[in-house]
Amino acid sequence: MEKYQKILTGSIAVSMAVLLYILTFSVKSFGSIGVGPEFVPRIVAVILFGFGTFLIFQWFLEKKIVSDPAEKVEKEPFRVRPFLLTLLLLCLYVALLRTVGFIIMSCVYLFFQMNILAPEGHRKPIVFALVSVLTSLAAYYLFVGFFHIMIPAGILG
Repeated sequence: MEKYQKILTGSIAVSMAVLLYILTFSVKSFGSIGVGPEFVPRIVAVILFGFGTFLIFQWFLEKKIVSDPAEKVEKEPFRVRPFLLTLLLLCLYVALLRTVGFIIMSCVYLFFQMNILAPEGHRKPIVFALVSVLTSLAAYYLFVGFFHIMIPAGILG
């Protein structure tokens, strides 16, 4: 099953991207604010489609390159703990986004996600905190100031 992991993940990502993109046509626009509420989901769908296609392409490329099973390089096994922590973190992010707010929840989410994904000896909390804060603030001001999209301010607003 592990040898089909990339093509399976890529196929699921492409399928979800196509479904998401199709669903954006049912989003209703409430006014003329430059970009409609379907804009961000469509961008996410296109990016997800690209990543899924890349995984499928990578699987075919690896299959072509590795012809002798004895030459295969040992791959890192699928780690369940980071996957489950990421899933839990995403659920908490979505559940608390409206009450706590985009900026704070994005900072917290990004900080902990970077710590989950970083290898054991390469965790840099100060760098992760700085990147989390700057990225969250930049995303907030980009969406609110440039695209005029309402984002939950939570306890800050």
